[in-house]
Amino acid sequence: KTLTKLISKLKLQKYIGFIGFLDDQTKKQYLKQADFIAVPSVIEGFGLVALEAAALNKLILIGHSAAVKEVLKGYPKEVSIYSKRFFKEIKKKENMKTNFDFSRFDNTTITKQYLRLLKKYDESIGNHC
Repeated sequence: KTLTKLISKLKLQKYIGFIGFLDDQTKKQYLKQADFIAVPSVIEGFGLVALEAAALNKLILIGHSAAVKEVLKGYPKEVSIYSKRFFKEIKKKENMKTNFDFSRFDNTTITKQYLRLLKKYDESIGNHC
């Protein structure tokens, strides 16, 4: 709730969203369409999100996590959120049109995908009974 309030206070709702848990395929689609990935952790066990973002050649904004810094050692698109370069990179992204396709996640599309999966599941159950 604290982050949601801060985002509202700073009027960043159109730039930042909390989407919750995603399956691997959906997560990969989100990561592919993101302009950059933020990993602001102070403490992080390994930095898997940062590694996944690097695999997709994304700009990665990082905090003070030693683990994330180690995982990204030598990665050219890593920017500390505490550096002056951070603000330059954000300004660049503000001037770019986002490449995220929100229509892929509207209610109609999701409902159709769900119904297809349900039908497929029902067919598989019918074949095994």
